[in-house]
Amino acid sequence: MIYLAVTDNSWFQFLREKQESLSLVNFWKPSAKHINILPGYYWYFVLKGKEPRRIGGYGKIEYYRIMPIREAWDSFGIGNGVSSLRELESKSKDGKSIGCLVLSECSFLPDKKQNTVEDLGLNFDKSIVAFKKFPEHQHPIFTDNSVQISDHEDNINIDDIPLNEDDARKRIYSSIVSRQGQGKFRDSLLEAYEGKCAVTEYDAIDSLEAAHISPYMGPQTNQIKNGILLRSDIHTLFDLGKLSISSEFHVILHDDIRESSYKQLHGKVISLPANKTQWPSLHELEKHRKMHGL
Repeated sequence: MIYLAVTDNSWFQFLREKQESLSLVNFWKPSAKHINILPGYYWYFVLKGKEPRRIGGYGKIEYYRIMPIREAWDSFGIGNGVSSLRELESKSKDGKSIGCLVLSECSFLPDKKQNTVEDLGLNFDKSIVAFKKFPEHQHPIFTDNSVQISDHEDNINIDDIPLNEDDARKRIYSSIVSRQGQGKFRDSLLEAYEGKCAVTEYDAIDSLEAAHISPYMGPQTNQIKNGILLRSDIHTLFDLGKLSISSEFHVILHDDIRESSYKQLHGKVISLPANKTQWPSLHELEKHRKMHGL
């Protein structure tokens, strides 16, 4: 499955100039409404204003959730497609919250590399003002930064496609719960870290996830010393190897994001549990750094 979405040109142009320093991008909606979007698929930017409409780029869907505007700015900074918190506030419907579709692996194509929707043989009516999804036999591939359509099913299992909106909603919820970390492991980290992200100190419980330092390999890896409580975007960066923790518990950022909106975190000392026996394992942290070359 793929999604084609009508995209604001100013948002696109701003991020195209900044894409070298971005690891996560927020394709946000000004109203705080829930929408059913499945993670792991590609989201394409159909640019407004010109006919025929062109596909300007794409990103891989990580998750969708409603965030307070301040949290969205602190999480993604210029990855929101604006230059300041005030500008982001001014574009929201209520000045308080926005719907955040978080994308990774984004590419913003130069004009000469952009295909039109018609080039791809897709039916994307001019009346569409939000997005439209297409089935798996039209799954995209990329060659030399241009978009093409594959004739094969790309090994997508038909069982992965929701039966209806209620089924999709249940799958999204299940995905969020799975990502947060279920059961005693997450509960123990929430208690140890007093309900705050170890890196940012954010305390919105629904945004906090139980991150494994050494990858999950069964219940035996659900040890509190093999975990850190992290905000969802920080967890993603940690798993991608874009962020790690030193033996002195300082934040280390990968060069790819050292000059991004996360730059103020580099060198910061993380918050640790009051009980030293619950501190992250130095051995597992070293393995994480070596694995990602940090």
